[in-house]
Amino acid sequence: MNFEVVLESIEELNEVNLPTIKSVELCAGLQLGGITPSYATTAYFCEHAVPEVHVMIRPRAGGFNYNEYELKLMVEDIKFFAKLGVTGVVFGLLDENFKIEKEHTKRLYFAAKELGLQTTFHRAFDFAIDTEHAIQFLVETGFDRLLTAGSKKTVDFGKEKLKKWSDNYGNEIQIIAGGGVTFDNARQLKSAGLKTIHFNIKDAILSENSSMGYEYKLNLNKLVNILNL
Repeated sequence: MNFEVVLESIEELNEVNLPTIKSVELCAGLQLGGITPSYATTAYFCEHAVPEVHVMIRPRAGGFNYNEYELKLMVEDIKFFAKLGVTGVVFGLLDENFKIEKEHTKRLYFAAKELGLQTTFHRAFDFAIDTEHAIQFLVETGFDRLLTAGSKKTVDFGKEKLKKWSDNYGNEIQIIAGGGVTFDNARQLKSAGLKTIHFNIKDAILSENSSMGYEYKLNLNKLVNILNL
C-alpha cells in the first residue's frame, strides 16, 4: 500500500521524512482545506524530502470556481514550483453548477504536463455532481491521480464508491482515498483493495490563547500505526 501524508511545515517534514512514505502533499492552511504553500517552504521540501512532493495549487479558501486573475496565479505557481523540482501539482476546478470546469482544468493540466509534472485532481471532486462523467473526463484528459473520499465528507461514508472506482478505473488513474482517514478505516480501505491512502497526522490544539487559527501537534502514533498496515 502507498502512503501520502499531508504536511505544512519544515518541522513536520523533519519528523516524518521516511522512505516508507511514498509522497507528501504540501499545503498551507490545512484548517481551510489546504491552500498554496510558500515558495521558500516548497524549496526546502524539494531539497530535503525523501518522499515525492506534490504541492497544492489553490490560491484561496472557499469554493473551486476561479476567476481569470486567480487562474493566472495558479499557472504561474505551477511554473515556479516546477523550477523548484516538485514531483507534481494538486488542483481542482468546478463551475457554478458543480461540474468540473473543463476548459480551465485542461489549461492547468497542460501547463503542468508541459513542465513534466504529475497532476492530481483534489477533493473538489467530492463536491461535483455526475461523478461518473467527471472521472471519465479526468481519465480522458490524462490526470495521473484523483484524491477523493468517494463523493462523501469522509472515507467512512464513501468506501463503496472508492472500491468501485478503484476496480473500474485504477489502471487508468491512481485513486487516492483521503478525507478522515484513521487507522481503523485505513485497514478497511486496504482490505477493499485501495492501493493509496492520504492522511494528515495532526491533532488540533484548542487553546484560549490562540486567537488567530488553530495550532497543531503531530500524532506520530497514528503515522506509525498506519505505516505498519
